[in-house]
Amino acid sequence: MEFTLKKILILLLYCECFAGITVNLIILAANIMKWKTLKSLSTSDKILNCLVTSRTLLVFNISLASYLYQFHPWIFHDIVVTAAMLTYGVILHYTDLWFATVLCVFYCVKITSYSWKFFIFLKTKISTLVPWFLLGSLIASIFSSLPYGFNFYDMKHQDLSNVSSKPMIFYRAGTIQNFYNQALITLLGSCPPFIIFLLAIFLLLHSLLMHTRRMRSSEYGFHTPNLKGHFSAVRSMSVFLVLQIIHFIFINLLFFGILYDVGVFYWLNLIITCALPFLHSLYMICFCGEIKKTITSLCRALSTCE
Repeated sequence: MEFTLKKILILLLYCECFAGITVNLIILAANIMKWKTLKSLSTSDKILNCLVTSRTLLVFNISLASYLYQFHPWIFHDIVVTAAMLTYGVILHYTDLWFATVLCVFYCVKITSYSWKFFIFLKTKISTLVPWFLLGSLIASIFSSLPYGFNFYDMKHQDLSNVSSKPMIFYRAGTIQNFYNQALITLLGSCPPFIIFLLAIFLLLHSLLMHTRRMRSSEYGFHTPNLKGHFSAVRSMSVFLVLQIIHFIFINLLFFGILYDVGVFYWLNLIITCALPFLHSLYMICFCGEIKKTITSLCRALSTCE
């Protein structure tokens, strides 16, 4: 029974990964076509391109690692290869978090009207600072993931039983202390962008809700479309917040090493981890007017080419 359920979950994971990669590539292709037409992209589109690219690579990496484990498990018997693949996965995890944070910070700075000096400075400089934020995010992701790989590589100096019977990737990291180190390293790399994300989205939602409340109570100057636009923004940011929190929890559990026994719960974790970036990208396609408009233009262009 468990074997059949496991096969169903693996099949579901592959289908979900394919759908997630497709959805993110559609957004990327639409923005590339927009760039070819306008010869430029808005700052938010540039951040979005980085985000969907990192999501595509992350989901592809998870699906590839799962495929290799199922059909070529001998690859993971080499601890150097395993450590390299895990480090690459952690880099993608961190970049996904950082790029989502940069996008949220950008919206927070552009939309809110706080009178703090730091906010005023960011509001005037945000477009020029974003490329540096993205570059800094990539560099921070790479350097903060290296300790994870080194910690895993240290396992070769420890006495691991049954190394030849299972791939090294699915072993708890040798000792309890090593496991704690692995969890601590993962949190040290993933918590800073996540905390900034939570702070930015809280400020953004607070500003939107306050402004919406003033619009509803005002008798002059506001029309229903303005109110609907604010409700839509609040809804979009709320969805982003919920999905990001769940994604943060499950992907960190994956890299902590808690689920090294490759059973049903391991595959469920992978499915949830891959589902959340896919669902958010799908939500943006369906409900974000600008992205929806760009993708519609892409579909029209493809239909005329045929």
